[in-house]
Amino acid sequence: MKIGTLGTSQITQQFIETAQQVANCRVIACCSRELSKAKELAERFNVEDFYNDFDQMCKDGKIDTVYIACPNHYHYSYAKKALLHNLNVIVEKPFTSNYTEACKLIELAKSKKKYLFEAMPILYSKEYKQFKKYVSELQDIKIINANYSQRSRKYDEVLANKIPNSFDIKQSGGALMDLNIYNIHALLDLFGEPKECFYHANKIENGIDTSGIAILSYEDKQAVCTAAKDSTSPNYFEVQGNNGYVNIIGGINFGETIFSSIHKEESLYTLKQERLKNEIVYINELVNLNDLEMCYSILEQTKKVMKVCDRLRDSAGVEFNADKEEIYIF
Repeated sequence: MKIGTLGTSQITQQFIETAQQVANCRVIACCSRELSKAKELAERFNVEDFYNDFDQMCKDGKIDTVYIACPNHYHYSYAKKALLHNLNVIVEKPFTSNYTEACKLIELAKSKKKYLFEAMPILYSKEYKQFKKYVSELQDIKIINANYSQRSRKYDEVLANKIPNSFDIKQSGGALMDLNIYNIHALLDLFGEPKECFYHANKIENGIDTSGIAILSYEDKQAVCTAAKDSTSPNYFEVQGNNGYVNIIGGINFGETIFSSIHKEESLYTLKQERLKNEIVYINELVNLNDLEMCYSILEQTKKVMKVCDRLRDSAGVEFNADKEEIYIF
């Protein structure tokens, strides 16, 4: 892949640094609305080109893939632009602001026969597959408990009556879309869409959720997914059956170990912290194998997650601007 990046956040920097370690994968260009920031990022990581014009980066013919890591509410519009330029696209989570945008993007990618990926590590992780193997050994699963709580370094700005991007209702922020979405992804991958779901959210004046508890009910099991940007906790993802339990200690995204106790036999599986590298390697291999079918199959999981997130937000009265109108970029 020959990649152009959009955004200059920490995750973009991590992506560039990791992509440079993957064979047959190069970051060719960096783009930001502020040219000075794009130039600084390019120079830091020895990237050839930098832009403040996204269309120009897409049209120059030097890249075949765009990595999008701008504020959440712009994910749809920039990904749409890139696809219309006949480029493959990797979109940071959350994939889009809502289910409608997700469906439109996926249909556009299919019509263009282009690759489209959500940068959600568990979708591409070999170690997550190990967790699924342990879970498959559980019988009569009844309870799933997950927590991804990490007090944001920007929460102090909220307390000072300022609104950073990740706490902005206009920019599709909040704890559900930034953190709990990891838990929701794993839950739906393991057990499918719930019969009922409800989100109990702590909200600030602008209507954004700073933390919350999502309750998802299945015919024969119950799940509780917690996430917080206003407080912190030990993180975990635990599945309980009548013959034991399995727990990712450290949470579904930054797990340290998988602890399982099945039929009273305990085991500990240490996880390598290579989630981003696994993601890039997997995506690169899929593109090189020209496996569009697998790409579109993975996107069905993303659609399910966005649909459930819509249901959860609706239950809590969390409405984004993008739910009411398409967010345009210039």
